[in-house]
Amino acid sequence: MMFYPFCFYQNKICDYKKIKLPLNELGFLRAIGIFDYFLALKGKPIFIEDHLERFFNATKRVFKDDFKFSKKEIKEIIEELIEKNQLKKGAIRMILSGGKTKDGKTYLKRPTFLILVEKFKFPPRSFYKKGIKLLTYNFKRPFPEIKTTFYFPLILLSKKLLKEKAFEPLYVSEGKVLETATSNFFIFKKNVLITPKKGILSGITRKKILGFVKKYFKVEERDLKLSEVFKADEAFITATGKGVIPVVKIDKTTIGSGKPGQNTKILMKLYFDLLEKETNN
Repeated sequence: MMFYPFCFYQNKICDYKKIKLPLNELGFLRAIGIFDYFLALKGKPIFIEDHLERFFNATKRVFKDDFKFSKKEIKEIIEELIEKNQLKKGAIRMILSGGKTKDGKTYLKRPTFLILVEKFKFPPRSFYKKGIKLLTYNFKRPFPEIKTTFYFPLILLSKKLLKEKAFEPLYVSEGKVLETATSNFFIFKKNVLITPKKGILSGITRKKILGFVKKYFKVEERDLKLSEVFKADEAFITATGKGVIPVVKIDKTTIGSGKPGQNTKILMKLYFDLLEKETNN
């Protein structure tokens, strides 16, 4: 990860290199933290209202009323960060963690707030043209509706993913496919788009696609068995930093023809058209 010089820490904009996080921070000691992440393209924060809504829902769930900023204040901070960093293309990461603790476990109702501005580029073009591989992993994220900083399985599997030339783990629980470590998951069975509904993070890219896809395909949000996935005609993942990426292999099973499917290509184009429209508005 590479950062632009200016970030926001606690109550002011400063140079990210000068930040000194306390060692008795619950985010560090106990992984107590939430975050959200969105793009800024041509100096404009993309889908910021959706991301702030999800972030604030998470803050209420985890930190109650201890987070004192308003959506308006955060938008103003982000605008200032974009201006000070002369940002044309990048990503904004908002992090809210548990704050200082006296005994290593007690939350003192003073969370730590940090906004980082990161360098960003989409994955290689080959991922979109040729598709990617996923590896199944038996896991269900705790509090899946909250975007937490807990990514333990992804880190544990990092060497195996590299060895297998796989992009991400695909989480499966009780025979049902949920999501990948950083993305939502979809399949096509003929012209029916199917995606898990429960036990997943409500991704913003997922939300946007479901917002327009019903004009083109029948949609089913429901439990999705792993056995169905292996027999799918097409599969893909979605995420803020990825858009739509085709999945052509899961474990040792080839999905469909082993190449990105036509329906996935349609959604890929529709989503990037939407992104371009949002960027240029």
